[in-house]
Amino acid sequence: MKYPDVPLITSSSASSVDQVEVINVARLIEARKQDIFEFLNTLAEGRKHNRSFQKLPYHQRRRAMSRNPFRVPKRFRLPIVIDLLAGRNHKRRLGRVKWRKDLRVRRFGENKWLTTHIFHAKRFKMVNIWGYRLAETPTLKCQRKIYRSLNASNGCLLYDKSYFTIYGNSSSVNKGFASLKPLIKRKTVLFYDQNGILVSPIHIMHSANDCDLAVSIHPAAKTQFLNCISANQKNSDKKDTNNIYNSSLHKLFDYVVTAEIRDISHFELLGPQSLNIMCKTLKLTEFNENDYFTSEGCSVPKNSCNGTIFHLKIGLPDCAFKKFDSVEAEQLIAKSIKYTHILTKTKKNKINRAILEREKLKLQNLSSHDPYITSQKDAYLENESKAENIITFEAIVITRHLISSFRPYKRVSGFDLLVPSQISRYVWNRLYKNGGLPIGLEERRKIYLELGQPIFPEDFPETMAGHQYHNARDQERRNQFLKMNTRYRPNYIKLNIVEPLSTINLMSLLSNKCDNFTTSKFMHAIITSIKRCVPKEMCRIYLVPHEGNMGYNEVGFVISGYNTFTKGKGFAKCLILRSTTTENCKFVAKNINSRHYFPIEIQVIQFNHFID
Repeated sequence: MKYPDVPLITSSSASSVDQVEVINVARLIEARKQDIFEFLNTLAEGRKHNRSFQKLPYHQRRRAMSRNPFRVPKRFRLPIVIDLLAGRNHKRRLGRVKWRKDLRVRRFGENKWLTTHIFHAKRFKMVNIWGYRLAETPTLKCQRKIYRSLNASNGCLLYDKSYFTIYGNSSSVNKGFASLKPLIKRKTVLFYDQNGILVSPIHIMHSANDCDLAVSIHPAAKTQFLNCISANQKNSDKKDTNNIYNSSLHKLFDYVVTAEIRDISHFELLGPQSLNIMCKTLKLTEFNENDYFTSEGCSVPKNSCNGTIFHLKIGLPDCAFKKFDSVEAEQLIAKSIKYTHILTKTKKNKINRAILEREKLKLQNLSSHDPYITSQKDAYLENESKAENIITFEAIVITRHLISSFRPYKRVSGFDLLVPSQISRYVWNRLYKNGGLPIGLEERRKIYLELGQPIFPEDFPETMAGHQYHNARDQERRNQFLKMNTRYRPNYIKLNIVEPLSTINLMSLLSNKCDNFTTSKFMHAIITSIKRCVPKEMCRIYLVPHEGNMGYNEVGFVISGYNTFTKGKGFAKCLILRSTTTENCKFVAKNINSRHYFPIEIQVIQFNHFID
């Protein structure tokens, strides 16, 4: 580009800059014309959305005059609007495929969440166990309330058992069903492998009308259970005569196809009011004259078998509401919509009555023309006139009876409710609002401890799942012991306690005392302290010798010692050697951190009665 001969700077001496007389501005702008245009285009097409006025950062908002971070004086609002309208919304660059794949793999590797996870996470302490994120203990002080709900006439406890795996048959089977009735009546059966080693208790469910069968198993023993089933199918001709339940279970798994039933939620209801709360929540849409569940109510027979299945047709659970007139309904809907922005500005119930009265006068004229109110009214009338168009879902109700092993007169009834996962969240919320009290893992263990029922895998350390559970528990106990100050650590050598922190090693030491080899050298029992002493975990049990013998003989230990709901005497579940006789014998117990012995009573649990 050729510039004219007019010089940019005119001065008396071209070498001295201090003596500049005139600068030719037109000549300077014309020379830099192209650079100025490029600079303006860069500002106009900037990728950043920064404007002259931005919202306040978080650390400065508490000092602001208003909680609105975009609030500015009136004289600056028009330039800000013009500035924001000039901005362009640039599309966000899509993430790379390999990054999304890594996040997906990481998400699948983490613990699974149940459908009710958000509900429990707000009210419970959550733990990672058995590949799931489960609720352990509530954050509220509701221990006595839980115990009253279980025993009182107006209580119901809720527990989410959706982490249990369910396997079922593909079609009904009539052949040989009569031979399985004695096995099915027990609902829970101990499952052994081909070598006679206990795997886990399995829960059998059957239908009252059809011959549908289903099996529920704990996730800790899921892989071992499938391996045993595949091995039994390969060697179907070989039978183990030492296994008591092998022949019956062999027939059972010939009918039950090991197909996992997914997309289903399993809720457990315990308590006297479990039937009423369940009927209040579920909305029955289809029923027959001979059904136990009707539109008027429920009448489940008392002599129904434990584990009997009832198939129901239900609709989405509706919220209980008061029926208003058309005028009152209009006013309530309008108030909830129109008064929200006014009521949020009030502080400590100081309401500007003039503003509210003025808004009410406006609403009386606008409520009839409001499209939202008219659409709500039309939808409500349409649902009332077309009740047959309700979407129905299938639900399964299973009867459940818990009988105390050492208190036959104490019986707790309940139900297992199986619903589709897509409506499980709504069903759970309705059960809670209708009076159900949710519990976690810890409270469920205490309830079963009161009833004298063992729980898998905590109370079965001889199984593979119990071995893994107690190894993790022992490692946690060692870490707590090492974190203690050395001045306050108990000296177990002086207390004469061997293996105070390892359950598995203690079992191996006690099993060497048995003379005869058996498949299981230990038996489950419930101990009751005669004095006001609570037997804690790893508490040692001793047999008081007869006159003339010296010293106490260690015969067992406590595996589940909790502070129970009852006051006074303490309860605990323990393992004792089969060689010991509980008749006409005296037993004492001693906690691992104490020197004192306290007398106890022992009662053996019979496996024929335990459930879960």
